Amino acid sequence: AQEVQAAYVEAIHRLTVAAEYKDEDTANHIRRISHYSKVLALEMGLKAQKADLLFEAAPMHDVGKIGVPDSILLKPGPLTPEEWKVMKTHPAIGVRMLAGHPLAHLVHDIVQQHHERPDGKGYPRGLAGDDLPMSARIVGICDAFDAMTSRRPFRDGMPVPRALELMRKDAGTQFDGALLHLFGDLGDGGLLAHVHGHSDGGIPLQSCPVCGP
Repeated sequence: AQEVQAAYVEAIHRLTVAAEYKDEDTANHIRRISHYSKVLALEMGLKAQKADLLFEAAPMHDVGKIGVPDSILLKPGPLTPEEWKVMKTHPAIGVRMLAGHPLAHLVHDIVQQHHERPDGKGYPRGLAGDDLPMSARIVGICDAFDAMTSRRPFRDGMPVPRALELMRKDAGTQFDGALLHLFGDLGDGGLLAHVHGHSDGGIPLQSCPVCGP
């Protein structure tokens, strides 16, 4: 049974990697989100088994981007209001992609709700406060942090203290305040350093002038 479940997880991860490459990102991004999510889950007191499930589910948050046109995903400038409407369909696309999958129940909240906000200004449903699933709150913080601190071919990532400073300004609005406090303490204490700027297995990323990190 464990081998079958592992095969199901691997199948979803392959879809996720395809979505990330389509968005000019790498598999390293989704691996780091897994690690950040697990560290934060353990810090908030979740049992190891639940933290491990979150580790497996977190990379699937943006799998629906594989259904968004390249002209929008790869657009170098700001999106128009109409383009944003299309971009905001990726949570629903992801849910439809995973419908019927034996492990869909493990990732549904993350895929559908990771762009929701505590202040109700997120999407797709405008959920607020306690209506936001805990798993989606965790992944939302980790996804934003990695996006801010990761190097890209066209820009450098923010230093960790600067990213945390900016995120703390949005505590209680864009991010769950209590979780962000814990995550910030982890960052301040250097307890995210083994994930930040690394690929899987703790390998530091190097920068290539042509293809980026």
